[in-house]
Amino acid sequence: MFKFGFTGRELGDIADRWKRERALKKQLGLPMRTVFLSPEQVHSAMIAVIDFVPRKSAEIVGFDGLIYQKQTVESVGLFVKTADCYPVILYNESQALIAAIHCGWRGTVAGIIANTVSQISALSVKPNVLKVAIGPGIGSCCFEVKSDVLPLFSDLEAKLGTKIVEYREGATKVNLLRLIYFLFLEAGVKRENISYGRSCTFCQSEKYFSHRRKDCDGGSDFAYVLI
Repeated sequence: MFKFGFTGRELGDIADRWKRERALKKQLGLPMRTVFLSPEQVHSAMIAVIDFVPRKSAEIVGFDGLIYQKQTVESVGLFVKTADCYPVILYNESQALIAAIHCGWRGTVAGIIANTVSQISALSVKPNVLKVAIGPGIGSCCFEVKSDVLPLFSDLEAKLGTKIVEYREGATKVNLLRLIYFLFLEAGVKRENISYGRSCTFCQSEKYFSHRRKDCDGGSDFAYVLI
């Protein structure tokens, strides 16, 4: 079984990690025994390669992304939770590899994308055969940054040769989706293998959670992949 997807408010405003997982399994029609692994999500660039699958679902402490290459007959899932940050799913079905990463601005600037692609390459899955699906996150319309972090984005803008920082409506805003997209290109992923939408989690309050909007009790959107 291989499937992936992105959820929004349809799972409910549930703060507890285990209750959210149960709601996801119910929505997908999966047995409750299905193992789902998720990173703790500490806004880092740290990625864990899963080389042992526990009997029960678990949260992997200290990481913001997980990579798994199928080892068991039973299906195993990965997920990340977001509410403005960008969730990203990576996969190669033929080589039974999946990954899920949490791309907040801190982890993105710190190199989580390059780290992920590098560790996947070490498993003999080359960047040019990777598929990448970028889920909904905060758009450049709403992602305002302060002057103290602006140089981080300006440096990346110069390095990648593409416009990331925008000045409008009297504010400095960053196109985080564009940054993520171009970082994947730089890492060797083919343009045609990257998919994304343009939904803004901050603007579309009826569909998505947003921690910046501060209208939820800890609920999050989910990005999941199952193999």
